[in-house]
Amino acid sequence: MNRLQRALDRLWFTPMTPISLSLCRWATGGFCLYRLIDLRDYFVRAAAGAPEVFHPVGIASILSEPLSKSTYDSLLGFTIFLAGMFMVGLAHRILAPIFAVCLLFALSYSNSWAMVYHTENMLVLHVLILAITPSASVLSLDASYTREDPRYARFGMARAEDGAHLKFRWPVRLLQLGATLPYVVAGIAKVRGKAGWDWAYGQNLRDQVTMNGLYYEMLRGGAEPITFHVYGWDTAFMFAAMMTLVLELGAPLALLQRYLGYAYVLGIMAMHWSILFIMGIPFPYQLTGLAFVCFFEWDRVVDFAQSKVEQFRGRFAKQSAA
Repeated sequence: MNRLQRALDRLWFTPMTPISLSLCRWATGGFCLYRLIDLRDYFVRAAAGAPEVFHPVGIASILSEPLSKSTYDSLLGFTIFLAGMFMVGLAHRILAPIFAVCLLFALSYSNSWAMVYHTENMLVLHVLILAITPSASVLSLDASYTREDPRYARFGMARAEDGAHLKFRWPVRLLQLGATLPYVVAGIAKVRGKAGWDWAYGQNLRDQVTMNGLYYEMLRGGAEPITFHVYGWDTAFMFAAMMTLVLELGAPLALLQRYLGYAYVLGIMAMHWSILFIMGIPFPYQLTGLAFVCFFEWDRVVDFAQSKVEQFRGRFAKQSAA
């Protein structure tokens, strides 16, 4: 038990600089800002249906009747403002938790008017984690008002803490967990379904792809042509089904070792791009790769870039002196 405890301590509580956590905030906050602005009109139109269509889900269940169109639009506008503050790290301890709750409510309310989409679940989970952790300790407006550290001055921001600390490691691990557990749940749902482990043979995956294609063909104006072209590729569907289960059920292994994490990110992104190419179903946060920024140790990248800059400056100084 002591050995297991020490292993968990090394995994979750070893010191880490705040760079990686702060870059995760920029990536997630920037995507939220873009996504909310891009879909604001769509959300408002989708939530302007007849009251009998409204079936609240999640945190929106506190409502007994739908909001007015103008109220929901104002809520989205306020959430967009908070997304900008979250991204740049202004008044993070106060505004970030408010933004997380507003985002959760706004998206839950949007899903209350149609089928429940799960394309934004990971995004909301990451925002919730970043909102309650010290993700604005560096590369933020909050940090710019504190004592400046010259090592980070070239980023245009100051940092609030000196050196590495364990409080920056466990939030990154929690973000990684949030980027893996949803796939584990999806994998368990597959093998606990009617097909069981026979799902790995590919017939269920082929049927799902075909049914989605028929839905798009009949109700959405057309399916991807490749959807029906690949119907008879039994071996390809078996391979895809097996790889899907390996990626989903084995996702937590990505937390154990850095290169396993890199391999997981490549595999999961390939899966999402394949889903988009064959089925036309986008998962924007995952497709951009921003959902997996937490798997990369950006402090190493920053240190490497800084060393190269210093080398270049040293060579330039020598040449100028000569």
